[in-house]
Amino acid sequence: MALLRPAAGAINLRLRGHAGSGRDLSVMPNFWDSEAGMLAAVAAGALLLAAIAWVGDLRRTRRQRPDDVGIVPWGPLFLAALGIAGLSGFVALQYWLASV
Repeated sequence: MALLRPAAGAINLRLRGHAGSGRDLSVMPNFWDSEAGMLAAVAAGALLLAAIAWVGDLRRTRRQRPDDVGIVPWGPLFLAALGIAGLSGFVALQYWLASV
């Protein structure tokens, strides 16, 4: 996860209290260094893969002969990626809620 660390400072949201009260209301402190952040990154990557697989399957069904053998099984790839994204996103949310 060393690749995500430089971006963590930019993504980490810092909210200040009303009228300069000085209270630090951090929404996501060190989010990308935690298990929840890593699982959220996995969920985002799997969701991106599911979107690519969905577009690939859509293109396959619009061909003149959609039953021709292709090299990538877009349907099962979409379902697997969507399942991984949903599961890892759910677990990341559970980790994040437990830490708040």
